Amino acid sequence: MHLLSLSFAAALLFSQIVTGNPVKTRTNEVTDDTSPNVVNVTASYTYKLIFDYDNRNNSAPFSHDYKLVETGKYASQTFNQAVMSEAKKQNTAASIKFDADTSYGPASASVSSEISMSNEMSKFLEQTTKLQKETSDGYEWTNTTHYEVGPKSRAVLYQRVFECPGMLFQEKAGLVSRQEPFPKEQLVEKVNVTLVMKPQQFIKNLTLTLANQVVYGDRETDMPPNRVRDMSGQRDDLNLGMGGKYVWLVPEYTNKVSEALTIFDFAITDKADSRYKDLAAGAGGKFRYLLPARHDANKDMFVTELTLVRANKDVSADLSATNMVWKGLPQGHTIDMNEGRGGTYLYLVWQLQRAHTIPK
Repeated sequence: MHLLSLSFAAALLFSQIVTGNPVKTRTNEVTDDTSPNVVNVTASYTYKLIFDYDNRNNSAPFSHDYKLVETGKYASQTFNQAVMSEAKKQNTAASIKFDADTSYGPASASVSSEISMSNEMSKFLEQTTKLQKETSDGYEWTNTTHYEVGPKSRAVLYQRVFECPGMLFQEKAGLVSRQEPFPKEQLVEKVNVTLVMKPQQFIKNLTLTLANQVVYGDRETDMPPNRVRDMSGQRDDLNLGMGGKYVWLVPEYTNKVSEALTIFDFAITDKADSRYKDLAAGAGGKFRYLLPARHDANKDMFVTELTLVRANKDVSADLSATNMVWKGLPQGHTIDMNEGRGGTYLYLVWQLQRAHTIPK
């Protein structure tokens, strides 16, 4: 019997996820030496009846073609809300301790050891719990399969379906053939999903005041290793081709939602502002300032990743309409930071992730 393989299912289910993403710059992450919190969520395995062919009154075999329809779905918001609600209960019971100003996400997931779980299901659970897309993912796949029931016999076929809040998955290895139907009380098995929770990392600041988060250099070899990179591997000097100083951005990270940024504004002005570092330092012309900010319109959505996009044409419409950097994930971008001074088009692009904190 040919069923949907995990690799193909994952490709369908997560076709919008960027793989091999080259733009992460995590050198300045907040280190967390505390033991990770563990949250237990109740899920279930349900045995879904595919067919029941009773051929016990016949002396000849019975052949039949049937359609097996598989579906799978994952809604990260529903899943994470359920996890954090359960975390609140366990936090109240003092079995674990969560910081109210910290957003948490699953680092790993496993099912009760007494439950037999296929490698396919294990990988699905591990992958999906780490996804933070705003939209639901799903797939449906139909396969016509031939089945033969012998003379004087009966064949009952079930498929095992895993369900928990925001998640449904029908296992490839979950087909169970029996000679009699399951007793009603055995059609549903409650299972315990154990989630290891880790604090989420957000961009705290690019501290464009007198701190060193905008780094100047006199030569390209001065580039800091933890700088924001160009998504396609091009040079990441913000003053490239303009003369003056080499200029790089260096992010700072935080676990605290109250310190996290939601957006970056960009200003081009004739007047110097001593509060900020000029991104066009030494190049002459107008002053260019990047302004980290928190806007109420982006409630619960905070910056987690940064990259530069350099292009030979205006791609701002593509950045807005197609989410060309992180497919399927919320993101924002500046205007062309080289506007009015020639050279390539240059944008700072940021990924946004929803914060999941303990409900009040």
